[in-house]
Amino acid sequence: LACVHRLTDIQHRMQHARDLLQAADAWSYVEADVHAHIQERDYARAAQRIADVRDSLAQFAHSEHVSAQTAVLARLSDTLLREVQPVLAAAITSGDVDAMELCAAVYARLQQDDALAELYLPARAERVHRVWADTDATLPAKMAQLGDALWQAAAETARHVLPGYLAGLALGAGLAKI
Repeated sequence: LACVHRLTDIQHRMQHARDLLQAADAWSYVEADVHAHIQERDYARAAQRIADVRDSLAQFAHSEHVSAQTAVLARLSDTLLREVQPVLAAAITSGDVDAMELCAAVYARLQQDDALAELYLPARAERVHRVWADTDATLPAKMAQLGDALWQAAAETARHVLPGYLAGLALGAGLAKI
């Protein structure tokens, strides 16, 4: 029984070593993979690839190659975010919620939620600022137009967000009955 236990332990350590070697081997392809995904405009897969390599680096914390790989990942992340930023801005301007969701997922996968907020909030406010600046009316008329612009922005958001929210509530209610 002790021999079987020892062999099982050896097998687990060999599998772990194999996984580490596969992760290290995957590092050599990360730049080419990410650039190919960016070129194909498959930003989600590029972000996933970067995140997978970043996660695998934790296993090699004591290696001198970690800092070099971390620098490569930072550069790849910056490149990806530069590519996604105009797509996100266009999606926000046009109200394309699906594209906004995809872009937000990329930012989240790269752990860049603050950068997403810095882009999203000003872009969403742009329409309201434009209405305010383009109006030559008196203050009460400007306030009315501003209120209309805010209402339209809220209604647009609700049209896209509310169906998913209501579906989630319905699913939750259905699961609660089970």
